Amino acid sequence: MNFLDYTAELVRRRFLWLLGSVYLLAWLAPDPGTALCQAAVPLGDGFQLRITQLLLAMLLFNAGLGMQGKQLQTLGSRPGVLLIACSAKLAFFFLLLGVYGLAMALTPWLAQDPWGPIALGLVIVSSMPAANSSPAWSQSAGGSIPLSWGIVVLTTLASPALAVLIYQVTHAGVASSSLLDTLGEFLWFLACVTVPSLCGLLASLAAGPQRIESLKPLIRLVNTFCLLALIYAFGATAASRLSGAGNGLGLGVSVAGALFLCLASFSWARIAGRLATENSEERVAIHFGVGMFNNSIALTLGASIVDNDVLIYAPIVLFAMMQHLIAGLVDRHSLTRSETPPPATEPPAA
Repeated sequence: MNFLDYTAELVRRRFLWLLGSVYLLAWLAPDPGTALCQAAVPLGDGFQLRITQLLLAMLLFNAGLGMQGKQLQTLGSRPGVLLIACSAKLAFFFLLLGVYGLAMALTPWLAQDPWGPIALGLVIVSSMPAANSSPAWSQSAGGSIPLSWGIVVLTTLASPALAVLIYQVTHAGVASSSLLDTLGEFLWFLACVTVPSLCGLLASLAAGPQRIESLKPLIRLVNTFCLLALIYAFGATAASRLSGAGNGLGLGVSVAGALFLCLASFSWARIAGRLATENSEERVAIHFGVGMFNNSIALTLGASIVDNDVLIYAPIVLFAMMQHLIAGLVDRHSLTRSETPPPATEPPAA
């Protein structure tokens, strides 16, 4: 094992410690993280590309590099697995939306602070597409990258309709321009997902499987750096927002709600994976694709519904932090399970 292989393996084994350290750093020293979240590269004509978008693009490009021809063929021959995974994600949203609507109708006091905005924030999270970091998590845990990528794309295509549904259910009196801005962000997100992934796939086909295999340790290290940098940037921004809340009850309810939603979504994803397929790689991809959500668009949607209410932001940013911790635990479980030796079998009787 050379130095690069050893370093990549060591980083993966200690990833949970690194993840915890990054969150601690985001809480204790958020300023560099918020600056990273706001930093952008000017491209002319007033258009800018954020550094965080470049980091996400690198994660998706590396995911494209890791797509294997066998996995693509399997996904193409069995599209039902992808449809089941996306249907499970939609069913999770409609279940939460139904519970939210029923609770608001039967118990009007729940619509008041802090319960109403927090519950709405959790419903908004559940309507979001799969997190664009989920293919990187799936790649790290040995999951099917094409399936994970497909979940991101299809759920992104469905999410604008869900956003419109939330506007109607909440009877939000928002301007049509706010809705158009949110839908435009969905389209921009779709482009940010597909372009880097397809470029990575084309680069993989041009390089060949042997060269990509030799680059896997480097790809893992780059993915780890990008993922930790993103988590620090978003975690620092979340810490800055939450520190000014000044509402102990609201934050407590937000923590409990975000933790419940996170555990529920990953449990739902586990059930969906078991129902959809017997393939372990596909189950891992479903676990991350169905269990994780894109939170940056959720903040935009929440802001357009309830302007300047930290109670609707709190569960969204807390969920964003918690889902990566749960994803790290799932990744660690996958690593531990892959290292477990097969059970010994007794020799046949003479």
